[in-house]
Amino acid sequence: MEVKKVSRKNLDLKKYSDCLKKSINYRIYAEVWYLDLLTDSSWFCYVLDDYKAVMPIPYKSYLGIKVVTQPNFCQQLGIFYSSEISEKEFKLLYSRFRKNIIRCYNFNEENSTQFTIKGKEKNNQLLQLNQAYEGISKLYQKDRKKDIRRITRQNLYLSREIGISETIKKIKNNYSFVKNSEFKELECLLELIHEKDELLQYSLFKDNELICSAFFIKSKTRMILLASIKDFSNDYKGAFAYLLDVFIQEHSEKELILDFEGSMLLGVAKFNSSFGAVTKKYITTGFSS
Repeated sequence: MEVKKVSRKNLDLKKYSDCLKKSINYRIYAEVWYLDLLTDSSWFCYVLDDYKAVMPIPYKSYLGIKVVTQPNFCQQLGIFYSSEISEKEFKLLYSRFRKNIIRCYNFNEENSTQFTIKGKEKNNQLLQLNQAYEGISKLYQKDRKKDIRRITRQNLYLSREIGISETIKKIKNNYSFVKNSEFKELECLLELIHEKDELLQYSLFKDNELICSAFFIKSKTRMILLASIKDFSNDYKGAFAYLLDVFIQEHSEKELILDFEGSMLLGVAKFNSSFGAVTKKYITTGFSS
């Protein structure tokens, strides 16, 4: 049993990708191309034996010192494995990881529930879609049902066309609190995910005016709500709830999970849970942990 620290340039990309693709706790966030874009290829990997398990570690360099930092738009990383690893194997990887200077690093839900990790719990909301829509929607809270009925009566147009730069351009001015660099990073990431054929976009319009839009990414059996944006100047309350409802209808009765990329913000978590989503925990660790 051996753990090696492998730089990005020395990584066996085929073995890494094969391990990740076959992993029982797969996340698209750990794909080579995904991490390369978000970190400018500044990441390394801990590898157990001959790629039995992999643990990608993104970092930023400060005066030549590598500091582990979780990238934007990358909720969960951690250790990925195609078959369950033992407590001893996990501890071996984890002990190597803890030798780094860690600002922030998020383990995936499976790691967080199976093993002991020093850190803080964070919330994620998940909705199982493997039943009929009628069964799922029956669990919607009263306010969500009311929102959906309200929007259904409006003369709005639903689009499933991918229009990343156009959407961001239309909405950008409503998000003065978001840096231009973050919008650019999101746009580049969405374009790359679209190239990989792993992106879905749902949008609502009034005539030609965008009301709101949601971007979902495919992560095997997870459909992750990566980003949602809206025009704050309109008064179409419940528009985003309607979008989510359409998505749920179209993906019900499939072996899929809608991953809301949950929130510690009470209002957001409450909104996600109002669709019948359940809260799952994952651990974040870093300077304050």
